[in-house]
Amino acid sequence: ATAPAAEPAGAPPTILVVDDEPSIRRHFEHELSRRGYRVVLAENGLEAIQKARALKPALMLLDIMMPDLMGLDVIRILKNDPATSAIPVVVVSVVEDRERGLQLGASDYLTKPVKPQALVGRIESLLSQRRPLVLLVSGDVEGSADIHEILAQTRYQLECSATSEEARERLAAGDVDLVVLDGQDPTIDAPAILRDLRGNAQLAVTPVIVLTAQCVEGVEICRANSPAERYMPRDSGPASITQTLQELLNRPEPAEEAA
Repeated sequence: ATAPAAEPAGAPPTILVVDDEPSIRRHFEHELSRRGYRVVLAENGLEAIQKARALKPALMLLDIMMPDLMGLDVIRILKNDPATSAIPVVVVSVVEDRERGLQLGASDYLTKPVKPQALVGRIESLLSQRRPLVLLVSGDVEGSADIHEILAQTRYQLECSATSEEARERLAAGDVDLVVLDGQDPTIDAPAILRDLRGNAQLAVTPVIVLTAQCVEGVEICRANSPAERYMPRDSGPASITQTLQELLNRPEPAEEAA
C-alpha cells in the first residue's frame, strides 16, 4: 500500500464529525466550518472507520451511542490499525464513560451539551500539540523501504538520515524523540551512534529501536554491539512497529536522582 498523500501546505485541518443525529452533525459542521476547518461528516461507526482510513483527518469528533457500531468500538478499531492509530479522537456524547474512553485511546472526552467555544478550544489545543519526531537512520533505500513506508503512514513526524554523520548532525540539532537505526545496513555505524547518544546528557534518554535480521543470531549480534530499548526484525509488520513506537514515545520520564 502507498502512504496517503498529505494535504497541501496551508490547507485547513480536516475534522471528521461522527454522529447519527443529523442536527448535531449540521451544528458541528456549521461551528467548525466558520472557524476555517474542513469538515467531513459520517453518520455511523462503519462510515467513520472507512473515512478515517481514506482521509487521515487531523482529528475526529465521535459520538458513543450509534446504532450499527458503538463509538467505543470505533476507537478500539482505529487505535489497533497502524494507519489510523495516531488520529486524535475526541468523544462528544451524552454517555458519561470518560475513564473507559480514555483507556481505549481517546484524546479527550466531552459530555453533551458542549459549548462551541469550549469544543473549538479543545480542538485547537490538540492540533497545536507538537507531533513526536522519529529519525530513521539507513542508507539502504531498497532494504528499508518497507519500514520507511510504515513510519510515513503514522502521524509522527518522520525524517531520514542516510549516513552516520548525517544522523549525528541531526541528533545534535535536537528535537528528535525516537531513533530507528538500521542494524542491517553495513554503512551505518549503529554502535558508534548509540555510544554518542548515551554519552550526551541531553540525548541519553532518547529511545532507540535497532532493526535486525530475522534470525535469532542476527538479533543477538545487534544486542551485543548496539544496546538499545528495542530490537526488531527489519521486516516487522505495521501493527508491531506502531505499537512499539507508541510504547516508547509514551513512556514516563525517568525519575531524577536524589541529590
